[in-house]
Amino acid sequence: MSHRTRSNPLLSPDEPNLIGGGAPAPAGARGGKSVALTSAGAQAREEGPSLDAANQSLADALKLIFSILNIALVVIAVFYILSGFQQIKEGESGVRLVFGKVDAQDLEPGFRFSFPYPIGQLQKVSTGNQSVELNKEFWPYVADSDANKTVDQLPRNPQLNPERDGSLITADLNLAHTQWKVEYVRRNSAKYAQNVLPGENELNIVRAAVSRGVVHAMAMIDLDSFIAQPDADTGSVASQARQVAQRSLDAIESGISIERLTLRQKMPPLAVRSKFEEVFSAGQNAAQRREQAAQYAQNKLNATAGTAAELLKVEIDAYEKAIETSDSKDAEARLTRIDAILEGKEIEIDGKKVTPVVSGEVARLLADADQYRGTVVNQRQRELARVIAKNEQFKSNPLVTVHNEWANGLSTFLARENVLKLYLPQNTATLSISVIPDPDVLRDLARLKNVAEGAKGEEQRKKEIDQKRFDTPTGLQVTPKS
Repeated sequence: MSHRTRSNPLLSPDEPNLIGGGAPAPAGARGGKSVALTSAGAQAREEGPSLDAANQSLADALKLIFSILNIALVVIAVFYILSGFQQIKEGESGVRLVFGKVDAQDLEPGFRFSFPYPIGQLQKVSTGNQSVELNKEFWPYVADSDANKTVDQLPRNPQLNPERDGSLITADLNLAHTQWKVEYVRRNSAKYAQNVLPGENELNIVRAAVSRGVVHAMAMIDLDSFIAQPDADTGSVASQARQVAQRSLDAIESGISIERLTLRQKMPPLAVRSKFEEVFSAGQNAAQRREQAAQYAQNKLNATAGTAAELLKVEIDAYEKAIETSDSKDAEARLTRIDAILEGKEIEIDGKKVTPVVSGEVARLLADADQYRGTVVNQRQRELARVIAKNEQFKSNPLVTVHNEWANGLSTFLARENVLKLYLPQNTATLSISVIPDPDVLRDLARLKNVAEGAKGEEQRKKEIDQKRFDTPTGLQVTPKS
């Protein structure tokens, strides 16, 4: 039975078969012929099929591993691509970067795709309100043990240490202390993602910009005006500091917008704070008194003449000025306009016809004057009629008229309270009378005199009270603390 043998790489066809010890092959013989092998060659022939199976198993194993590796690479590639899908939450804005360059910005909330890192990146920026406080930059040093104390309880050091105490220099070269609160938003997410690192770096940028704005704004106002200035004023330090800080943030293209800059606390140096409070309190009291005086004046004008008070005031001032300058013509014209206003007649103001309405005390006085004038006219008319009648009566019977007038005069005289009447017997020739004042009459007369003087004094007191309402106290008045 012949066997097919595999060529042995260790044997050359031209070399003698050292294993079998045979003669060398003739020239031109092919190496593929069957050769006679010894027992060692027989063993080699028996291992040939087993080596083919091992090689096949190794090849199959390599193919399986390669397939598994391909599948794993595909799965990894799929997960790598799917990792580019990220969710942008509410209150966030997305910026898509490709090789570090902005590909899209201001992406709205939802699932968005971006090439995964390192090809691309989806940068998410919070658009909600952010805040930072500047409590130590411009405030005196406060130890940890005094952290919960109020400003009034802090120690009043006579000197400031620039190494630990914060302060601001005002326009009049005074010092002031302030605390601030900044509220801002990341308005431009692309600029923010490119130029600002989130975290402590962002807070330091905002603090530096606001500090610069506060220093600039405080250098333009004196300390007294700063302490008395309302925080809501459009030209306040807070408003000006916010503008300077925003320009600084825009210059570095931070994408940050300051929404509100609030001045939380302000005060002069602690050593002189009490004196500033006294001056400020006096100024507030003066302003309050001026406001009360203006309100009282307005109420007084309204109660005096109503809506026509302002017109009367203008015309009266012009009339007095014309009198002082001896301008009789203008004074006469002003007086005529005043009379027209009081009577409610139509006048011309700035080319427009106006009919003022007078009310209040002036209207009452005018009504009383009209009533008094009517009463006096009627009374004088009745007296004139009575005189005319008496004159006619005297012409017809003089003696009767004289007796009647004498009797009326005597009756009027005897009706007085201080007249003492004595009744004498008829046909009395001589009567001696010792006149002693009657105590009852004197007492009544004194009572009537006191009543008259009291009424006069009460009227004078009312006039003085009304006059004092227009007096404004002068000088510095300090309201004691309760």
